[in-house]
Amino acid sequence: MIVLGKVAEVRSVGGVQIARLRITETLKGAKRRELFFLAQSTWICDISAAKQGETVLLFLFSDVPVPATDDEETLFSLPKTFKRSLGEAGITEMFRIADAGRGRMPVRVMDHQRFVTLWVDDVKLPKDVETFDGAEPKHSFIRSVRLGDILHLVNEAISSR
Repeated sequence: MIVLGKVAEVRSVGGVQIARLRITETLKGAKRRELFFLAQSTWICDISAAKQGETVLLFLFSDVPVPATDDEETLFSLPKTFKRSLGEAGITEMFRIADAGRGRMPVRVMDHQRFVTLWVDDVKLPKDVETFDGAEPKHSFIRSVRLGDILHLVNEAISSR
């Protein structure tokens, strides 16, 4: 799924941080009003996170590696009881952020325009896409791109398939 929305809630379920996203626009996938996604890393290079109240563009997968039973092991750092905890919380579907969290692009406003923040070393952009200093200018690999430019690129990629 590829969605734009606002993080309505970040909470712990069974010892795992999850976020509830209120969707404002669905670019790819089944249209829905909200969804839940993992809001913490599952291994050392994973930067998955969420901040309550943030608007964010998310690239998501629905294949969260959760053990089917409490006796099974998982390759990731999710507790064996996570699936049961989700059920107890009434959550029937869980997503994870693509590319170890780099599929999370927070939206910020500068000069009355909306921009997404992304890692340009990991998210390969066409050369003609203009980038701007990111929210953390000390990191040259964290840049901002106009939200409209990214949405256009995503829609082009989806329609060309």
